[in-house]
Amino acid sequence: MWHIIFGWASTVCLGLGGIPQGYKSWKEGHSEGLSWGLLLLWQTGELTMLGYSIPLKGFQGSWPVFLIALVNAIVAGVILRFKLFPRKIQVEIPRPESLPLKLALPRDLKV
Repeated sequence: MWHIIFGWASTVCLGLGGIPQGYKSWKEGHSEGLSWGLLLLWQTGELTMLGYSIPLKGFQGSWPVFLIALVNAIVAGVILRFKLFPRKIQVEIPRPESLPLKLALPRDLKV
């Protein structure tokens, strides 16, 4: 019984583990901080695990593995997409006249 609980707990942790990085890549529009080796090995591993876990005679206990591989393959694909094609982020630089620039000099300071 305990092995089933630990199996499910590890499946949930592994399934949700990549989601924060996927969200960050989606939000920022890039995946600059991640290495190509990590992304390619992760995606290859998830796709091969997905193929391995596809049951030949119905889901005989392998559907949690299939589900986790599917979720991770999707998340890794999103991260890989932003590694290959980063989104162009437009940054507006304020004009100097629009900045609230006030210099306060002490009255007794002689310039």
